[in-house]
Amino acid sequence: MRRSLVGALTALTLGTAGTAALAAPETAHAAEIVEGPAFGPVGAPIRPGIMTDTGGSMCTANFVFTDDKGRVYLGQAGHCAQDPTDSTEIDPVSCGYGKQQPLGTPVKLGDSGVTGKLAYSSWQTMQDRAEPAGDLCRYNDFSLIEIPAAAIGAVNPSMPLFGGPTGLNSDGTQGGDLLTGWGNSPLRQGLEPLAPKQSIAVRSEPGGRAHVIYSLTPGVPGDSGGPYLDPQGRAIGSLSEIALDPPGANIITDIARALAYAAQYGGLKGLRLVAGTEPFHGSVILDSLLASPGLPSAP
Repeated sequence: MRRSLVGALTALTLGTAGTAALAAPETAHAAEIVEGPAFGPVGAPIRPGIMTDTGGSMCTANFVFTDDKGRVYLGQAGHCAQDPTDSTEIDPVSCGYGKQQPLGTPVKLGDSGVTGKLAYSSWQTMQDRAEPAGDLCRYNDFSLIEIPAAAIGAVNPSMPLFGGPTGLNSDGTQGGDLLTGWGNSPLRQGLEPLAPKQSIAVRSEPGGRAHVIYSLTPGVPGDSGGPYLDPQGRAIGSLSEIALDPPGANIITDIARALAYAAQYGGLKGLRLVAGTEPFHGSVILDSLLASPGLPSAP
C-alpha cells in the first residue's frame, strides 16, 4: 500500500463536515450489471477479497467486472502493478510513477491455481496520456486482471461475509457513513477474523476521487486494492493509501470514477461492475457493531 505524503491529510476528525463537492465521473459508460456469464457459486475460489500476486507484488482483489466482449476481470489497486524492485512512490507534483510491470504480466489469483494477466493499469495509462499533476494523478489507483475464459466458472462476484455488491456508488460518501471492507494481507498470517473491516467515512477528497476512512482493523500493506461497500451495499472504493496524518486512517480510491476512466481510456469498451449473486448482509453486521459497547457510533 502506498503511504500518503506527510501532512497531505491534516485536521480530519470524525465530526468533520461530510461530503465535498463531487465532480461527475468521466462520460464513458461504467454502469453496473446484475448478471454475468456462467459464474460459479458463492465461495468460488476467484472472488472479491482474495490475494493477488502480480510478479511478486501482493495485494487484495476488489470487485469483478466485465465488458462488451464478455471478458471477465478482477480489480485491484493500480500500484499493485508497480515493479516490486522499484520503491519509488507516486509524485503528485510531477505526476510521476515508478517502474510499472507491463500489460500481460501474469497474476496469480489466490489459492485458485488460476493465473490471469494484467489487462489495464491506471498508472500506466496516465503516464501514456501525460496526465497533469492533481487529484486524478494521485487518486486514480486501479488496475484490472483478465480471467482466462476457461476459468470463468471458478469466479463469483459476491463479497465475502457481507454479500453484494448491489451496484455501483456514484454519489461518494458523507461523514459518518458506515462502510464494510475486506483485506487479505499476508501480514495477518491467515487470521480470517481480521480480514473483514467495519469503517467510518470521514470525508471525500476534492473531486470525489478518493475517500478518507477509519477502519477496524486499519488497512495494512497487502490489503491494497481491497473492496469497500457503502451502507446500501454498493461498490464505493478500493483501498489505496495509509494516511500518516491522522494516524490510523486509510484512503480508498473511488471505484465509479476509476472505472469510468478505465472504460474511456483503457480500450475496454462497455466496462462495468458485476453485482454479487449474494444479497447484501452488511447492514445487519453493522447494526450489531453499533450495538456493541465501546465501539464508535456514527456522528
